[in-house]
Amino acid sequence: MLLPKASLLALTILSFHAPSLVDGHGYLETPRSRNWYAHDVLSTGECPGSAGCPPGEYCQHCLNTNAGVCGKSPSNNYETRTDWLDKNGDPMPWRSQGTYVEGGLVTVDSYLDTHHNGHMELRACVMDDADPAVCSTPAEFEGHELVFVEDLVDVAGDHPPMPPDPAHPERGMYAGGQGGPTKGFSMAFRLPPGIAGGRVLLQWKYITANSCSPPGYADYFSAHPDLPDSYWTHGVEECTPPYPSDGTRGTTWPEQFFNCAEVTVLPSGTSSPTVSPKPTDSPTTARPTVSTPPTNAPIAGGPPPCVAEWQDCTYDWQGCCDGYRCTQVDAAGYGRCLTEDTCDDAPPTPPTWPSPPTTKPTTKQETKPTTDQKQ
Repeated sequence: MLLPKASLLALTILSFHAPSLVDGHGYLETPRSRNWYAHDVLSTGECPGSAGCPPGEYCQHCLNTNAGVCGKSPSNNYETRTDWLDKNGDPMPWRSQGTYVEGGLVTVDSYLDTHHNGHMELRACVMDDADPAVCSTPAEFEGHELVFVEDLVDVAGDHPPMPPDPAHPERGMYAGGQGGPTKGFSMAFRLPPGIAGGRVLLQWKYITANSCSPPGYADYFSAHPDLPDSYWTHGVEECTPPYPSDGTRGTTWPEQFFNCAEVTVLPSGTSSPTVSPKPTDSPTTARPTVSTPPTNAPIAGGPPPCVAEWQDCTYDWQGCCDGYRCTQVDAAGYGRCLTEDTCDDAPPTPPTWPSPPTTKPTTKQETKPTTDQKQ
């Protein structure tokens, strides 16, 4: 059946201006975004029930529409309280996907299923249990941008490291070029001062640059002529911020992708342990030196909920969720929540919080952060 010309024109306009729901482009992998967590648990089996377990996500890279800050896929919405619900329809419990220190470095891994050039940005907001509406609007994240520090591409990687942009310090530029083979990226970002709490929500945005060029791109690539010419799209109009927060696209509004990750940020001055990888062999039974429990200031915003399986519990030996026990996994005394029958020994006494370094760390340590592993 042939459609009238007016109908064809209307369809053309809608297809241009409406956000795409078909092409999946990217997601935040570490710390695990809510949508990646909902996909990851399908294979890890770490949340097999209904209560406290999200519906499975099969299009984790498709969140290019948004009803607030955390993005929507074709089948799921990830907004706090109103839409981030378990299989029973109840609000999802908080599941911190990493522990960091205020003003410290975070290793951020992302994956671009379809590369359309562009850059990523991260912002933070401290949740408030007394007010469920907190951190539900983009304005609450503005002014709390994480600052890009370094592209953590391996020396033998498939692209040159992307330098920071002094004019736009919040941007982590993507290498590889549109449609190129590079899909996985790892970058170091610095958390903003004044953001600390047991429940901190990170918003990740991927700003594409194939339909229009974000302001400053021409200056950035002119300042770095060694970067391949394919890393940005020539001949397109300049994008005009601010971009619609719902993901609407236009001739000068780029396609955007939105994710949120739940993390814990300790107050500055608190030392954070180096977390060992998930053990594959039986954990050692060596115990740390007995010492006085730490006296550091409590986490702003209240303590996090129970610690889930495999998460770090070094400074909260009694905080594991039901069915798990904080078990020492290395000779340094660090622990993780394992099933109660993993070891026969009782949990060791918590070690003291490490003292802050007395000497200024080297540049290598500053720019190559050690952060929590993927949980």
